[in-house]
Amino acid sequence: MNQHSENMHMSLQDAHGELPYGMTNDYMFRAVLQSNNKVLQGLICSLLHLSESEINSVVTTNPIVLGADVADKEFRLDINVILNNLNFMHLIN
Repeated sequence: MNQHSENMHMSLQDAHGELPYGMTNDYMFRAVLQSNNKVLQGLICSLLHLSESEINSVVTTNPIVLGADVADKEFRLDINVILNNLNFMHLIN
């Protein structure tokens, strides 16, 4: 198993290390969230005080076009979350 594969299997609670880019940039923040469903799910779990096992699916419904409009100041990210108890949440950022 290579280093990338090992990192993919790492639990969110065990994640550590420096990020090679700043997450204060709105575009970068949304690009990472739509590109990595595990990161998006981890953020939602953290903010809503849920365990990972409580979420059935997380879907970004209006993804940004990666590489386009990097200089824009405002982006919208709509996220649909379906919990295991089949409750539905629509999160808009």
